[in-house]
Amino acid sequence: MAEKMNSGSRQAISLKSLPGHFECNGDVTPTDLLLKLYPCVINTGGTSMRVLTQADIGFFLEEKPAAAIHFDAKWDATHRAVTRSAMADAEQVLAERANFGEVDCDSDPELAKSIPIINVPSVAYYRDGKLVGALIGANQDVRLHLERVLRGDPIR
Repeated sequence: MAEKMNSGSRQAISLKSLPGHFECNGDVTPTDLLLKLYPCVINTGGTSMRVLTQADIGFFLEEKPAAAIHFDAKWDATHRAVTRSAMADAEQVLAERANFGEVDCDSDPELAKSIPIINVPSVAYYRDGKLVGALIGANQDVRLHLERVLRGDPIR
């Protein structure tokens, strides 16, 4: 069972009653519910966002004039979907001029230490292989920031 807000009161709903029928063994996490109710939030179908490691980041940054890299961790499931959605939206428009990637800070701590990451989620923006800035938070307009990077403008 999951809870749904209904006019200020809580109402229990079964995930089986949701479109597409959702089977779950054990407790339903808020992330499970979010993914079922709003699949478009994390639907990155058709994108080429890559999981990056220390070994391949150099080539990744040199391929195109700009890049956005989402730094995250497995324990940050709540915000991951929002940032991935913003990355996917930006990629649909800017894929010809920018690369899009993701780094798991827990799996590759050396790569995470290579830029000033103080919290996740963060998105690092690059132009011509050089770090322009890294912004913390899930509610970023990745497209707007990358457009500024491509013009040579500062990001805020």
